[in-house]
Amino acid sequence: MLRSSRAALTSTARATSRQVSSSTTNPTLLSGRSSTSSSSSSSLLSKYNRYSIHLSIHRNANANANANTNTNANHIRALSSSSSSNTNKNSNKTDSQKDPSNNDALVLTPGQKVVAGTRLTLYASAFLFGSFCLYYIAKELIPTKLSPNSIFSTASSQVTNNPLVQRRFGSPIKCYGRDHGGHREGRRNFIEHTEYTDADDGSSRVRVRFNVEGKFGAAFVFCEVSSKMKSGEFVYLLVQDKRNGHVITLVDNRSRILAERMGGGSEAGQAAFGNLLGGGKN
Repeated sequence: MLRSSRAALTSTARATSRQVSSSTTNPTLLSGRSSTSSSSSSSLLSKYNRYSIHLSIHRNANANANANTNTNANHIRALSSSSSSNTNKNSNKTDSQKDPSNNDALVLTPGQKVVAGTRLTLYASAFLFGSFCLYYIAKELIPTKLSPNSIFSTASSQVTNNPLVQRRFGSPIKCYGRDHGGHREGRRNFIEHTEYTDADDGSSRVRVRFNVEGKFGAAFVFCEVSSKMKSGEFVYLLVQDKRNGHVITLVDNRSRILAERMGGGSEAGQAAFGNLLGGGKN
């Protein structure tokens, strides 16, 4: 549209200039048509001026449109560059969050490392101590045949029901653990015991010592249990008077165990060694 307007204005201007030049160069026409040519030339000049004004207006509008287009394009480029920079920043943040090596928050100072190491040591120590306590609590609450409390219970039952012990120390007879010099029952619940492995047969053994007391005196009780014997059986069970050291033997299977070990798997050999050693008292 601008090009067609420019072409029309150019052709009109050229026609007007031709008419003006022809009227000035022809002397016959100048004399006869002075009034007509002056009016026509003034009208042509006014048209030419109007077309020049319209042409300048169209040029200014075209320039403004081009400027607006360039401004919008620059604005769009700025927006796109800012959006891309924001996207890159977000992607960098996401990458830093995914990759712990790039996260500055995980970098510990020497003081923080010391604190973290101390905490880990305390937690590990507390865990080990709790496991140790839990093991011994379970061992006491769920006794086996080698448990000191289980051995004490079985041995005390045999001692208090034995007629020789009842005549010697009187009835009733009470049994208790280590005597700390007091009279409170809670202080005498600990059972003295020793655990070891027998060097001859490789069995696990437990030795127990506790106290008995009756109306006529008190005594020590010594007993031993082997892992190769049935539950309720003893290697020996002895009662020793505290006043004179007299020993009452309730159970003594040491000779029988020795005969079984020396005789091997043969029953005849075990019987022979048992007769030679005098047998066992049970």
